[in-house]
Amino acid sequence: MEMPLDSEKKRVYVCHKLRPETDARSCCIRRGSESVLLAFREEIGKQHCEQIEAVESKCLGACTEGCVVLVHPDNIWYGKVTEADVAEIVHEHFINGKPLERLQLKQYSVPLKPLEIGNPKI
Repeated sequence: MEMPLDSEKKRVYVCHKLRPETDARSCCIRRGSESVLLAFREEIGKQHCEQIEAVESKCLGACTEGCVVLVHPDNIWYGKVTEADVAEIVHEHFINGKPLERLQLKQYSVPLKPLEIGNPKI
């Protein structure tokens, strides 16, 4: 499948934190992050999206929203992601170029502006 023309190398970070059972906070591992990561890798390969790499990450800090996924450099966060959601995320976000609204954690998804190079404005 064709990627949007403005595409660049993207990385999908899947939280891979395992907390002790006694920890009151949940963790993404217990919410299926291992199968989510494998599903991303499989779907990315199936769709021939060579510009995308799915990797595990340390805790992303949104534990109540697990399984948490962060797309870089877009700075789009997804929460409560399951293996069943992965194909839809890949299709909508990477192929159609639109973040998947229903799973997006908008409180974290703030567009990043490129750094200005040159004389800083003081």
